[in-house]
Amino acid sequence: YCYPYIYTLNNQAPNARCFSVGDTEKRFMGVMNETVVGGGQVIDWKEKGEVVVIPGLWDGHGHILALGEMLEGVKLYGLGSIEEVRISLETHLKANPTLGTKEKWLRGIGWDQSLLFPDEKNPHMPTSNDLSSPLLSDKYIMIDRVDGHCLWLSAAVIKLLPDPLPTHIPGGEILGNGSVFCDNAMDMVYDVYPDRVLDRAKVIARAESAMKELNKVGVVGVHDAGMRKWEVEGLRWMAEMSISSVRLNIMVECEIRNTYCGGEGESGVRNIMGRTENGMLSVYGVKIFADGALGSWGAALLSPYSDKPETSGTMLINSTALQNVITEWYNSGYQVSTHCIGDLANHLTVQIYKDLLSTSHYTPPNHARRLRIEHAQIIAPEDQDLIQSLGLIPSIQPTHATSDSPYAEIRLGRDRVQNSAYRMKSLFDRGLNVVLGSDFPVESHDPRNGIYAAVTRKNPYTTKEEGWHKEETITVQQALEGFIKNPAYAMWAEGETGEISVGKWADWVVLGYEDEALGAKFWEEGWVEKGGDVRRLKVLETWVGGRKVYDASAEER
Repeated sequence: YCYPYIYTLNNQAPNARCFSVGDTEKRFMGVMNETVVGGGQVIDWKEKGEVVVIPGLWDGHGHILALGEMLEGVKLYGLGSIEEVRISLETHLKANPTLGTKEKWLRGIGWDQSLLFPDEKNPHMPTSNDLSSPLLSDKYIMIDRVDGHCLWLSAAVIKLLPDPLPTHIPGGEILGNGSVFCDNAMDMVYDVYPDRVLDRAKVIARAESAMKELNKVGVVGVHDAGMRKWEVEGLRWMAEMSISSVRLNIMVECEIRNTYCGGEGESGVRNIMGRTENGMLSVYGVKIFADGALGSWGAALLSPYSDKPETSGTMLINSTALQNVITEWYNSGYQVSTHCIGDLANHLTVQIYKDLLSTSHYTPPNHARRLRIEHAQIIAPEDQDLIQSLGLIPSIQPTHATSDSPYAEIRLGRDRVQNSAYRMKSLFDRGLNVVLGSDFPVESHDPRNGIYAAVTRKNPYTTKEEGWHKEETITVQQALEGFIKNPAYAMWAEGETGEISVGKWADWVVLGYEDEALGAKFWEEGWVEKGGDVRRLKVLETWVGGRKVYDASAEER
């Protein structure tokens, strides 16, 4: 395979013109700096502008099955009034008249109370009455908040829940006059949700839909942040049958969140651990949830919220239980990935990790176990130092910083934002293997948006001129490491992927850029400063395991 320019991300040989792929192993067998006679694609690349090839992109934190589900749902991102929400729901229902029944609820994602009620200092949560209209009033509707940590329910769904509703839920709360269920309170809603348990056919259908969309934007692999055993088994079947078009590294969740299920037997996950022979599916660890999200005041903070001083957020599990469950998984040999948004959640988790790694003989101490912090959003300076000394893996979503920027300082105050929140450059500069992702479907699954947000600190969905806290911008090279090389390290696959070199999985992306003056070598120093826009890169082809899984020219036809 020969291309005008190949950027390998291999430090010893960063540039190439051609590579070969083994027929059986589906790995790169040769990487060459010169064009091979008779090699290359039967495509006139000149018509596509300047064309480059890079290793396949990974999303370091996403949710495959949720993306598959939400592809069928309503998108409410950025809507600025209840009326706009109603119109969107009604439009979707008219186009999909079988939705909204007790057997098949109308689903959606993306609402934000701060946008729905912009004139309020502390915007209240919406209610089921806000979903009332002649078309919607009797429908079963469940809509995720933009961060995925609250559910807004219609009256029909609420009638399925216990009456009266509990007044105290450890690690959760019910808001919006009994219409919005946040964090651990969401469990009672999922208990009555008809799609709580999917049959294998539905798991496969949702995964295939999601993978197709991911391939379109150059994604070849995903670290899936939370999946139950029976879901993993369906995806393992897809991987072993070579149906999958996206490689998956899955963090398991127990049927009861934040518990231990690492044993043998039907309810244990020990027998689903490991990597398939073709490398399409890997399972090595567990996802633990420490706290909620900032937008709904659920992130657990060391000191109270600036705009809601009566609360410091919500730990979804108390500190003793958190230590016990992480320790049990760790001592059983599993990789632990802990969801931490607030600085209290990060502090407690880092301290637990420190104690567990105290007997490590590796440098850094975390090298063998590769413990992760998912989101790592607000971290006190002293805990940033500890993360560095331990070599912990922060898993960060660049678009969370830009999406949260309108209210982050309102929630946290200037000092916490300046010194603790949404670190990127600070963590890369500490030499950490920072993994970058999107948290799709909470954010866009397109890594071009994530790279754009990381290198500009601008919201990729708007046209704002100034970046937010630009001192934390990273280089395009660092962003590519976060979306390609570091996800490999985080799953013990640095010998298998992360660059185009001999012996690695044959995954690559063909990109084009129509501005000939700038060219498509977007990783070169100064490209962004000269006006280059990563969002304008065109994904022409995506290849996984030597197989073309997306072809833009075929889509155009």
